[in-house]
Amino acid sequence: MLSTYIESFVKCLYPAYLKEYYIHIPKKKKHLFPEPPSQIPLEYGTEIYQAWIKSDSRGGSYIGRFPEWFKEHCSDLEEAGEVIITVDKQKKRYRLEIPKK
Repeated sequence: MLSTYIESFVKCLYPAYLKEYYIHIPKKKKHLFPEPPSQIPLEYGTEIYQAWIKSDSRGGSYIGRFPEWFKEHCSDLEEAGEVIITVDKQKKRYRLEIPKK
């Protein structure tokens, strides 16, 4: 029987992230994502965005290049100050949620 590998984590959204339209991937969670540079589908509700996993200058990674999502949900993101990222590594599915405050 195959087991599904699903993990969720909360990531704070600092003002620079909102301004530059990206989400930093913590080093401890980097293993959940494909090696950069890679394109991934990011689900938010019924919407699907094509985002990129990119390397940063300090050896870390971030999810970026989907500014339309940030622009559409700017007020919710500013109010919440964080996102929940759920990864189903087996199915290669990545989902975003904005927690309600």
